[in-house]
Amino acid sequence: RNLGVIMRTMEAFDAKTLILSKGSTDVYNPKVVRCSMGAVVRGGLQVLLAEDSNELRDLLKGYQIFSTDMNGEVSTADLPSHLTGKDAFIFGNEATGVSADLQGLARKRLRIPIA
Repeated sequence: RNLGVIMRTMEAFDAKTLILSKGSTDVYNPKVVRCSMGAVVRGGLQVLLAEDSNELRDLLKGYQIFSTDMNGEVSTADLPSHLTGKDAFIFGNEATGVSADLQGLARKRLRIPIA
């Protein structure tokens, strides 16, 4: 379901591409589709699959990469001053967060202060 909310939020911010890592939830899972409130089927979002961190690094070449981290140095309140217009965000799952391998791709860590 969280993936559906992410997709809906991406659509609201006019984000164009969602890159999923191997083992991610299926975007066509009925719960994801329901929670996306149609974002998954409207067609405005390109969905790609990265097999590993090397492929993800290649896909994100030229982007400023943020990864979410509970102890990140950038808060959502400060985020606008850090954006370049060519930004990418890595989200982990609730249980384990972003893997160390993927954290290594990020230039900045983003703290999202919500429960």
